[in-house]
Amino acid sequence: MKKSLLYSIFAVLLFSFVSCKKELSPDIGLDLQPEDEALFAYFNDTCQALTLEVISVKEDTVWFNRSISNYWLGSMYDPDFGVSSAHIVTQLYGISVGTADFDKMIKVVDSVTLTLVYDKGYPADKESLDRMTIDIYRLNEYLDTTIYPTCRKPMADTLGFVKILENYPFDPHPYDSVEINDSTKGAPRVTFKLDDAIGRMLMNYKASDLMLDSVNRLFNGNGLYIHAHSETQINKGSFVSFNLDNANTVFTVYFHGEGDSVQYEYTALLAGGIKRYNHFEHDYENTACPDLKSQLAGDTASTQNALYLDGFAGLSLNLKMPKIRDLQGRKMIINQAVLVFPNADKENAKYSPPSGVSISDTVRGLVPGIEDYNSVYKINAAYNKTRGDYRVFITRHVQHLVQDGSTIENKMLKIRTYDPSLPSRMIIPGLNPANKNRLRLELTYTLVP
Repeated sequence: MKKSLLYSIFAVLLFSFVSCKKELSPDIGLDLQPEDEALFAYFNDTCQALTLEVISVKEDTVWFNRSISNYWLGSMYDPDFGVSSAHIVTQLYGISVGTADFDKMIKVVDSVTLTLVYDKGYPADKESLDRMTIDIYRLNEYLDTTIYPTCRKPMADTLGFVKILENYPFDPHPYDSVEINDSTKGAPRVTFKLDDAIGRMLMNYKASDLMLDSVNRLFNGNGLYIHAHSETQINKGSFVSFNLDNANTVFTVYFHGEGDSVQYEYTALLAGGIKRYNHFEHDYENTACPDLKSQLAGDTASTQNALYLDGFAGLSLNLKMPKIRDLQGRKMIINQAVLVFPNADKENAKYSPPSGVSISDTVRGLVPGIEDYNSVYKINAAYNKTRGDYRVFITRHVQHLVQDGSTIENKMLKIRTYDPSLPSRMIIPGLNPANKNRLRLELTYTLVP
């Protein structure tokens, strides 16, 4: 065979977090050699040179746009993730004052209600969810934009609330239907009876003041804060998704004219050109499991046991591949690079994993996504129930890192649940080398002359 004839060598490496047996040395693979020259391969019992770095961190936030229809409410005490809660902040949109004589009447309030239509719950495996306790406030805060971060806590501490419902026990049945009339059934709903004082306040104004989003000026530009009490029992709690765009989700003031027995209704929707958002809270510091508490405090030793992803803008993963620098300078083509995220808790039917995970290159600043997916906002690696994992292809990204030639120690991938505005959670096997099914990078490459 001629000296110019070269071997084409394919190698498959498993990038583990701590160690693996009989992997290639830090030189990573063999250069193509003429057949009359000796080939030298050095093996050892670890692949520390290929170590990945990953840790769970608190998510910054999710930015809510009012175009979203469904908003979550409730609280749950997960034995690993601790207490998480979801609350709703929304303005009103007046659509009817009930009578053309509204401005001429001396109005007497009969009652005030808020009806919310809901269509799904979490945990999804239960027809009847655990009871939640609800407060509703008139929010003393100006909402001045259409997009809000979910971590933005309503300003109760500085401006205060006016409570219009207190300690209401709500037992959700998201998979039931309600009878609207003899022939029609509709989605389940709950009606809260509010303090009549808010109705009396509104009835003091003219009809024009109560229509469309003008009604919110009567609240000093704010609206309603629907607040769920924090769950106190481990493995208890639930969340419900309310459709604020549903025509039957409505705020109503029932009233009559003084000396008149005819009842009228002032109605306002929680839809239209108004401002609204979900506010999420996570009490990891006080209620999460010890490993998660340690990890959020920056203790990398705790990553040996488990890694954590949490919905409701809770937890994400920071993942680095600093040892890819050992591949830099070598002539190779990356055929395939796959990040595999196994679910360590896949038999848990109560706490479902996210439908997918997304990945972005944080080094690119405000530009999300990575090279493998052009400029798309996020990559959805769907959950495979049979395998119990997610597989994210990052071939072009790894090829870029290998060819870059610059330092990569600070280049980081951000891993999130695909839709962090939804309730979901996932425990990923930690960095313990004894676990063969841990989070890993599966890499296939070809050496070239």
